[in-house]
Amino acid sequence: MSIEPTLKQKMIASIDSFQSLPFESYTDPEHFFREQQSVIQNSWMPMCATGDLAEPGDYLSRNVGGEPVMIIRGTDGTLRALSNVCRHRGTPILEAGTGNAKHLVCPYHAWTYDLEGKLKAVPYPGDREIEKNDHTLDSFQLEEWGNIIWVNMDPNAKPLKDRLKGIDRYLEYIDLARFTSSSGMSEPTTWNSNWKLIIENAMESYHLFKCHKETLEPLAPTKDAFYLEGCAAWSVTAGKYTYEGSKLKTDPASLRDFERNNYILVSIPPGFVGTISQDRWGWLSFEPISPTESLVFGASSAPAGRTITGERDELTEAFLAEDKFLCERAQRGMTARRSKGGKFVSLERIINDFHQYVSQQMYATEPKSSWASPDADVHFPKIDVA
Repeated sequence: MSIEPTLKQKMIASIDSFQSLPFESYTDPEHFFREQQSVIQNSWMPMCATGDLAEPGDYLSRNVGGEPVMIIRGTDGTLRALSNVCRHRGTPILEAGTGNAKHLVCPYHAWTYDLEGKLKAVPYPGDREIEKNDHTLDSFQLEEWGNIIWVNMDPNAKPLKDRLKGIDRYLEYIDLARFTSSSGMSEPTTWNSNWKLIIENAMESYHLFKCHKETLEPLAPTKDAFYLEGCAAWSVTAGKYTYEGSKLKTDPASLRDFERNNYILVSIPPGFVGTISQDRWGWLSFEPISPTESLVFGASSAPAGRTITGERDELTEAFLAEDKFLCERAQRGMTARRSKGGKFVSLERIINDFHQYVSQQMYATEPKSSWASPDADVHFPKIDVA
């Protein structure tokens, strides 16, 4: 009598054979719960551009793997990642979104904290002594990379900058440090899709020729996309950027040859896909709600003195609407149990890197070593960027 393989066994087998994950991993509630705990809460997750929280009291409130988190700039100018849950009875202190606060007041019983998370006031304590030092808001790891604020709730997590060693040889062509003009986070949009489908779709260029014929394909043709280097920790792909296909009012003479003719796509599992092309550093992330529903966020930054407006906003809205349709349609196929996915093509290698990271976090599997394209040095020769 044969025994049905567990979902864990089927996932590992799919990753080892370079093919799609088992469909139930996109619908199973127990698997989703484990992902929240093991993958999302123990990973570096992007929150917003550093410039979005420039003044004391500026904050962003979001859930990270079901955990309410706030990023707030203190009166001392320091950015902190704090729990957005009152130490009294667990009520979220700040509404989801962005704003500015002079202090942090729980809307239930008005327990009040300063911008550093220290409890300062407890109304009507009666004969009970509340030890303020024992009721400080929990804090989490925070780093800045790429002019983006990142959070990790695992106190033992490897620093993000250490994890990303090796990626610099590709990003030196662009100089991320100059992308300081942020357009702000987009309003979250609900997609009826599992978070993995959303990230997988965002990172691969294989579907552009079919699904983005009028939006992305004229600018970044599928036939000119190529994989550069990747592993479970990070991956980089790139492709030709056809300036002639763009209606943007950007002066190509003001751009270096590489930026005029190419784009770079960066994947940092589990929740970041960023694309750099010409004068834009745009990225996408998510907030899982259920196995079949996610909130999707996007953000863009430009070099100092420039803004992301007009046709670029319209283009982004157009291709994201197409991606939403694709992910929601794919999700409807994930209920199939008499069928399964097949092998990846070369342009989907980056998805396998992402799957290795998920498996490493959930099952402590050993990821494969970094793989670099033999053509990487042809596409990205060492250059003097001064």
